[in-house]
Amino acid sequence: MHEFVITPDSAEVYLLYEETFYRFSTEQLFVEEIPLDCSLIQDPLYKCFADQIMITPDGSEIILGMENGVDFLIFDPVSLETKRILSMNIL
Repeated sequence: MHEFVITPDSAEVYLLYEETFYRFSTEQLFVEEIPLDCSLIQDPLYKCFADQIMITPDGSEIILGMENGVDFLIFDPVSLETKRILSMNIL
């Protein structure tokens, strides 16, 4: 397990394992799978899998590096929803 982040208060761990995104509560001791929402991308062939994970210092956002190596999904750990997707594609 090498792709994980811990919230600043250590209450939750978010991790990627075999193309799946999980949340683990260290306080309540449960694990849940979190589906990623890539509906902001209009390509029906887009594979919505992350292979890298980072967290902002204040814990307000989780940044997921997508498998294509170009896009980054910004995830809200409070609402458990995708906030936006940033693409590094040069237009």
